[in-house]
Amino acid sequence: MELFNNILDAIELGEIKTFKQLSVIPIISRATPGIDYRTLPEVLGGEEVRISEINSGASVGELSLVNDSDEYLLLLDGEELVGAKQNRVMNSSIMAAPHSRIRIPVSCTEQGRWSYQSRNFEDSGVVMPLRSRYNKIRSVDDELESSGTYRSNQSQVWQDISEMQSVSNTESPTGAMKDVYRKQESSLDAYAEAFKPIQGQTGMVVLVNGDVAGLEIFSKESALQSLAPKLIKSYAMDVLLEEPNEGGTPTSESAEAFIRRLRTLDSQSYKSIGEGWDYRFSGDSITGSALTYDEEVIHAVFYSDDAAVKLNRTYRS
Repeated sequence: MELFNNILDAIELGEIKTFKQLSVIPIISRATPGIDYRTLPEVLGGEEVRISEINSGASVGELSLVNDSDEYLLLLDGEELVGAKQNRVMNSSIMAAPHSRIRIPVSCTEQGRWSYQSRNFEDSGVVMPLRSRYNKIRSVDDELESSGTYRSNQSQVWQDISEMQSVSNTESPTGAMKDVYRKQESSLDAYAEAFKPIQGQTGMVVLVNGDVAGLEIFSKESALQSLAPKLIKSYAMDVLLEEPNEGGTPTSESAEAFIRRLRTLDSQSYKSIGEGWDYRFSGDSITGSALTYDEEVIHAVFYSDDAAVKLNRTYRS
């Protein structure tokens, strides 16, 4: 995919930082962003952007998004929404146009509630943990290939949350993923504090126990700044819940090798639910996706298959 390779050509890596078992290498891009947009933490809760149940809660797998603002809006794959009849997470990254109304594909992250907590959803401040995001993107990939829809394997999502609750000894009356995050809040805040974004940062390579676990990149700095705390906590959650492991020494060379492998991946493109196109990548033990609009990569995420498989084994051992 030439468009994505151009993005890779424009990036450089910052200085590696390590806190406990997690390491982060900032990504700085020389590319000039073309599309201006806001993120969910910047707008949800105001009057111009509203996310609610469809037809008074008739659909678990879809929600209604109303963007009455003059700006584009980015919603991130794995980003959690709380309230209404039950908490949900996004099934893909989506760009909503100004003054638009769309149905967005979601998965449930609260199995034991189906009653209104609020009329509209709020930002939970949470992105699904790495392992759960990886499992969900794989199931959505399978569904896109077979039916062209952005449905996930809901049973797998609930299983992942149940395993999180078991490993963390979290009691949740409604089986809510958010309750696990609440229990780990102070520890997660410490990770977010340790990896505050630097000036010019548009992405990051994340390493767990010295091995590359994932890569996130955005088209503009303000998007990364807004979403970095959520994303750091997403990776940190799995670190907190897995068995202690000294691992290897994190290096920039391993991140550079991972980035080179991205250029070799196969891709399939699908029309996004919102604006633009959704590219799905696989190959060389990497799984990823990229949302593009108007010849620009808005958000891309790539996961190491090996890291995700290790985490799945840890939770299920």
